[in-house]
Amino acid sequence: MEQQDQAAMKKSEGSGKTDTRSAVKKTRMDRIVDTISGIFVPTLPVITAAGILKALMLLLSALNLLNAESNTYYILSFVSSAGFYFLPLLLAHSTAKRFGGDPYLALFLTAILLHPDFISVFKEGGSLTFLSLPITMMSYSSTVVPAIVIG
Repeated sequence: MEQQDQAAMKKSEGSGKTDTRSAVKKTRMDRIVDTISGIFVPTLPVITAAGILKALMLLLSALNLLNAESNTYYILSFVSSAGFYFLPLLLAHSTAKRFGGDPYLALFLTAILLHPDFISVFKEGGSLTFLSLPITMMSYSSTVVPAIVIG
């Protein structure tokens, strides 16, 4: 009887090693998902509010309850767009907090990408270099990756 128990224990130990390897893989994947969700979840209320306001504006406009040419529509339009336009700032802040960095430094560095002078060079089709390194000219509003890297 003891031999059977020992054989069963060895068999379960062997399968335990396989389970441990898959658990490690799952743990790594869990960490990746936790990190990504930890960065994005704090920004969800802003993104949700902006999206709901944008949808409400479209609905009111479609029902002719809000004129698309009115000042009210114009103000609501840029208010609802602000959540997406400044998304890089929100992501940089939450990324810095997630990884123990300085959120204010992350906000400052990300705000450089949204600075009006920087954007005007992009809109005019110009180019910039910094220490002889070319800067990719594009609109960084609503971007995700640069803000997370900065954060």
